[in-house]
Amino acid sequence: MQRPCARPTTSARSTWGGRADNNHVPPPDAPRPGGGAPQPRAARRPRPRRAVAIADNLSNTAENRTVDWLFGVDVEGPVVPLKMALVTAAGSDSAAGTEVTGGSYARKNISVAAAVNGAVSNSADLIFTGMPACTVVGWEIWDSAGSPVRWSYGPFDASKTVAAGDEFKVAAGAWTFSAS
Repeated sequence: MQRPCARPTTSARSTWGGRADNNHVPPPDAPRPGGGAPQPRAARRPRPRRAVAIADNLSNTAENRTVDWLFGVDVEGPVVPLKMALVTAAGSDSAAGTEVTGGSYARKNISVAAAVNGAVSNSADLIFTGMPACTVVGWEIWDSAGSPVRWSYGPFDASKTVAAGDEFKVAAGAWTFSAS
């Protein structure tokens, strides 16, 4: 014979009279455990909304294509190889930054290993030779389509001023992209 569920036999209660198993939410004007006056509802902090976020350095195009892919919408991915561009003025989700021009500067193919803990790093040195005189502030990742698509962007840890003819190097593992 099966017995009906019984109520817990514990007699422990919190200072506001709720159940000890914490399945009861105190009324808004209840005193706080440990003493203190109740807070009026207006003074309470609202709970933040939770959202899953991908790194805040994806272009609008990349954000839209990622969400489409995640929910099974037929979407075109980037055309490989992906290339790193250097910028002298930062871009945004909707606008590209000011790319370095002049000298022998050219975008460099970037290769990464499989993601670990939601992050990838460049697996080889990226060496930009014959740079024009400029201050590099950040990077952008473009694909190799006939009309290239900008997928991601961001700042370097510190800006670097280079003289005409200098090289700019991003050592293997020094650049990381993460989805967090």
